[in-house]
Amino acid sequence: MPSLRQAIALVLCVFSCSVLASVRTLEWNVTYTTANPDGAHERRVIGVNGKWPPPTIDLDFGDRLVLTVNNQLDDAVTGLHAHGLFQNGTNYYDGPVGVVQWYHTFCIESDHSSGIPPSESLTYNFTVLQNGTYWIHSHVMGQYPDGLRSAFIIHNPNEPYTYDDEMVVTFSDWYHKEMPELTQSFMSLTNPTGGEPIPDAALMNDHQNGTINFEAGKTYRLRLVNMAAFAMFHFWIEDHDMRVIEVDGVYTEPYTVTGVVLTTAQRVSVLVTAKNSTTQNYAMVGAMDTAMFDSVPPNLNPSIEQLSWPANEVDVTGWVVYDSNNSNPTPKLLDAFYDWDDTLFVPLEPEPVLPPDESCQLDVLFGTRGNGKNYAMFNGISYTPPIVPTLLTVLSAPSNYSMNPTIYGTYTNPFVLGHNNMVQIVLNNGDTGNHPCIVPFKT
Repeated sequence: MPSLRQAIALVLCVFSCSVLASVRTLEWNVTYTTANPDGAHERRVIGVNGKWPPPTIDLDFGDRLVLTVNNQLDDAVTGLHAHGLFQNGTNYYDGPVGVVQWYHTFCIESDHSSGIPPSESLTYNFTVLQNGTYWIHSHVMGQYPDGLRSAFIIHNPNEPYTYDDEMVVTFSDWYHKEMPELTQSFMSLTNPTGGEPIPDAALMNDHQNGTINFEAGKTYRLRLVNMAAFAMFHFWIEDHDMRVIEVDGVYTEPYTVTGVVLTTAQRVSVLVTAKNSTTQNYAMVGAMDTAMFDSVPPNLNPSIEQLSWPANEVDVTGWVVYDSNNSNPTPKLLDAFYDWDDTLFVPLEPEPVLPPDESCQLDVLFGTRGNGKNYAMFNGISYTPPIVPTLLTVLSAPSNYSMNPTIYGTYTNPFVLGHNNMVQIVLNNGDTGNHPCIVPFKT
């Protein structure tokens, strides 16, 4: 629960922004197009308005976003999720198909009928009352690794930090095959161990060998976003320190680091002060952590022997350019990744941890089921989408049933939580790979 100071600040901010806030009206025609971001393989991707990558959504605190999505895919439903937004009071615009996303032509014969059907449209309409770095992506099957994702930035009119300019830097793994084909082979009897598909490349800002420009002496905010399907990324700029000021939409006290770690879907903002000299450009590196990869194919990157990677890591390199007449240097070799301990970060507005009203334990496990296929599970249950979207069940069920988890389906693994309760989630990771952490939250 926010403190009185935070609540007053929010009210004042909403009031002060009410005059400046605007309605941002966008129309996204979701279509297939083609792209070749790693220069090695042109393939079909899911783009917006005939282009790829989709545009960044850029808003100010208090703006109302009116985003009309026209599904022009001829073979799939779709839906968008603004990752990290609370959607308090507008969770029907949150986007996960089968949970809160449904459509007026709902038909139980279709496995994903609750998404936006081909040739149909849906308008997402909500006000943003958060600040920070987020991203928006499809929440249908593997559509976002096929390209339907972009950064979602909300600017703070009362920004607590001072900087001269800001830039978004995204990271993603990239596959040459489309997700339906990869998903079929992944969920197959021929893959009993559940080995995930290995990316064919790493991308930074949806391409390779990119640049960002620094001017001497200026301070820049880099909004780092990991939009990968699978890979965790390490990021650093050679010979530059970074001050972390935001993690997943929460401002932190400045904390100086030499490298940042981002697991899938995580966002971190850092301040970087440019050098006073412009005589040299510097490599910036996004290295995929291959600890979760079953193997690292030799063709993962054609110049792997020249890359800056400790042990078996693979990266994408860009450059901070001070002068376009300077050469862009080859990254230096590392013996190990830079230290990263996110438990040391302190929120700019710290709050005491309240005792939980409820506690849920989630054990992450992987195992082979009776059909011979390997599944990920919470508490021994692998999620199966319900025939009726969960939110529709909540709204249509008699009030004396809505708090009964059984009406939502055993294989959705439901937990029914009390309104305004403090909920503690205990997440036990039985996997060998890193996953984003979960902390107590208020319902």
